[in-house]
Amino acid sequence: MKIIISCIILLFVLSCKHHQQSEMERKAERIANDEYIMALSKKLAPPVRVRASEQELNSFLDSVYTLKDIQPQNDPMHFEDSVFHNRVDMSLLINEKDFEALRIGAKKGKLDLVTANKIFTYPLDSTYISGNYVQIIFFPFNRNREFKEFAICIGAPVIGYENDVYFFKENKVIAFHPIYHRYGLGIESFKDADKRTTIYYSENFGGGTGPSQFNLFFYKYVDNKLVPVLNIPVSSMRDGFEGFAYDMDAEILKTAPLILRYFFNQELTDTANNSVELVNDSAIIRFSWDEKKLAYTSKYSDKLSYQNLMSYADYDNMYIIKDYYPIFKSILAGKDTIKQNIVLNYLDNIRN
Repeated sequence: MKIIISCIILLFVLSCKHHQQSEMERKAERIANDEYIMALSKKLAPPVRVRASEQELNSFLDSVYTLKDIQPQNDPMHFEDSVFHNRVDMSLLINEKDFEALRIGAKKGKLDLVTANKIFTYPLDSTYISGNYVQIIFFPFNRNREFKEFAICIGAPVIGYENDVYFFKENKVIAFHPIYHRYGLGIESFKDADKRTTIYYSENFGGGTGPSQFNLFFYKYVDNKLVPVLNIPVSSMRDGFEGFAYDMDAEILKTAPLILRYFFNQELTDTANNSVELVNDSAIIRFSWDEKKLAYTSKYSDKLSYQNLMSYADYDNMYIIKDYYPIFKSILAGKDTIKQNIVLNYLDNIRN
């Protein structure tokens, strides 16, 4: 009996030693793994970039300012202009029976599919089809709501971001515009001094979490065509991505002649919500009609040049540095260390 008890005690002791040894081995293994992971993360971590000295950044600022002429790296409105100019010209004559059906349908807000497919040559969005009818909206370009110069929108602009729009000169379809309005379609019009009708609407470029921009597209009825006559940014907003933020909005003060008032600001920012205000102002821009160019032109303003305005469409850092050089130099020569660091960080990011 004593022998049996002794054997049990011996087995228990051996088991404890084995368990203790296993725990120690696992602990050592965990430590080794942790050390390996830490060493690997240090090896893979990107090197910390040291900001250039204040003297180097001041020299960089001066070198940019002394450049004779700075042109934008790319055409700032290349994409917007491509959309603006590449609308579809049409010349589709509608017979009297179908045109009468269109007049009745425009007042009711719907058109039968048989007639619709004759007039609207591009595929109809099934979202706006109910039974044998498609939903339409009538945009007349005269006070009497006559069917002389007008547009027909397919569908309801409050539902989607984009709508197909057909423009008419009496019973002829003269243009097709797929309009990306994003927040609702509005088509306005006015009679110019030459007694011809100019129409305009807002086209969206960008939004959501990134920079947001809206342009006004102006087109004029010239004979039996709708001619592109002015593409201009009227709303633009960018949060402090890469330390640079801006906000711009415009309103139409008058249409004949065409006059817009702009409100605009630009600033440098840091991650602590500190900022350096570069500009916060307003300007009135007047446009005149150029019959030879078939376009609205402007000399812009001392406060807001064309290049200033383009910096709200596609900003160019070299131009911004040169434009705000006196402000940057004044801050770097001052005693406000927070603003100095914001400017130096911005210059350092652009320099690299």
